[in-house]
Amino acid sequence: ISWCKKVTDRALRAMAKCLRGLEVLGLGETRISDEGLDEVVAANPTLMRLNISSCDVSDDSIASVIKHAPRLRVLEIASCIDITDEAVVQALTGLHELERLDCSLLPCRRISEEVARLNVQVYY
Repeated sequence: ISWCKKVTDRALRAMAKCLRGLEVLGLGETRISDEGLDEVVAANPTLMRLNISSCDVSDDSIASVIKHAPRLRVLEIASCIDITDEAVVQALTGLHELERLDCSLLPCRRISEEVARLNVQVYY
């Protein structure tokens, strides 16, 4: 449902009640925030791929993803300007099955030391 500007936290709350067992969820360029994402991620610990690029989310969303979606392999957070370097490093170290992270166009750029130690494709 990426690029659907009418997708909001309210829609995600409804989805969280109905949709369980999701493995792939594309929410890029929607109008969601930390609160809505937390509900849908908590309801779907089976997520393996998540795109929240260009959404109004912060470090709180990264913490929620780490907590509720431990099997995540692909995380796309490009252009999420409220996500800090610290949260990116937490994602890299806390998501043990992560294979690819797209954090391009983020204001953070001090993650190279952590990236060098991991076997994760990182786009930044």
